Amino acid sequence: MNPNNNTIKFALSIEDTNVNFYNFKKSTMRGITSKVFEANVLANYSKCPQCGFEKLVHNGHFVSLVTYISANASIPVYLELHKERLLCRNCHSTVMAQTDLVDKFCNIAKQTKQKLVMYLQDDRTQECIARDINVSPNTVTRVLDESDDIFRRNYDFLPVHLSMDEFRGICQRRCENIVFCRLKNAVFYR
Repeated sequence: MNPNNNTIKFALSIEDTNVNFYNFKKSTMRGITSKVFEANVLANYSKCPQCGFEKLVHNGHFVSLVTYISANASIPVYLELHKERLLCRNCHSTVMAQTDLVDKFCNIAKQTKQKLVMYLQDDRTQECIARDINVSPNTVTRVLDESDDIFRRNYDFLPVHLSMDEFRGICQRRCENIVFCRLKNAVFYR
């Protein structure tokens, strides 16, 4: 085990044993100087998941660039994961190494999404959150939709304080005032 690997895992709070870091560098990504940590993701398959055959051979790597959380928003952090691919000699299907850092078919780390959900609880715009986490505003909207159950309101009950000022009827073309006098005493003591 590389001492570099343990140091990087400790600094990034990564506990996945399949991920082995071997290099880090500063490079320009999307016009911004960024930190890039390179790692191999090892596949732990003894049998083919498709046919159960035990002879799997190495079939290269798939490189994915994952957006990771950073302490400093001006210097984004990326993980360059080299995922090991294996080929089955029997059915000729391929399997790829997986990690708990990212969801399947996704290039944004789970920790980044968790930080994004924490920022969504604050009173900030989606563009401001996207800029701080180094993702697109569309990603912020998508994560908000995915975590809808956290922010879901219960529509079975009315809120404690309910306020209505005007009501527009469907049949009529004019605005109807529900509260005729807008004075505080007239509203609360009618």
